[in-house]
Amino acid sequence: MLIDINLLPEKEKERSRLLLIAIILLGVSILIWVIFFLLSGRLASDTEQLSRQSAAIQQEQAALRSHDATAQTGESMLAVHDLALSVKFVEDHRYETLPLLRDMIAMLPERGFFVTFTFTQPHFAEATIQFDDKQDASYYLTRLLASEIVVDASLESVIAEDLESADGSPMMSSEIPRYQATYLIEFEDNRMAEMETGQEEPAEQEGEGTDE
Repeated sequence: MLIDINLLPEKEKERSRLLLIAIILLGVSILIWVIFFLLSGRLASDTEQLSRQSAAIQQEQAALRSHDATAQTGESMLAVHDLALSVKFVEDHRYETLPLLRDMIAMLPERGFFVTFTFTQPHFAEATIQFDDKQDASYYLTRLLASEIVVDASLESVIAEDLESADGSPMMSSEIPRYQATYLIEFEDNRMAEMETGQEEPAEQEGEGTDE
């Protein structure tokens, strides 16, 4: 007895299965490609947006640096201008010390001389003067008070010097100064009146401008 076996259906099933697998693989490949394409486009868009933001930030930083440089330049020019005005003001209102010192030296006794002279305020000074005799200190104070350039003066202290020779023995010569007197002196200063006049003039001009 002969047995007839038909293998065609099995082969057709296997071919259908392979075709289905191929279609699935192709679909998956297409899906992966589409996803990759979309992600690439989105990444390119984000990169372009970031580039635009970076360029805008750089422009803002450049504008801020330019503004800061301009502001610093303006402040520097203003500071230089204020300094120039201050220097001019000081030069225009400086105290003429040379005539003052000449008058004060002229009032000294024969053996008196200045040790120190320091302005403690615009029209106040402290002077240390050396004398041979203690009475010369009081005599000089009297002359200072009688001077037209001195508003007031006071004798702050008189210190006797202990003089010794090179070998340590006391020096007996009367030609050597033995006293240092310290004076506090207030001088006649016309600069204050000039400054007050200068301050009143702008105020008057401002008042006139307001009335108009």
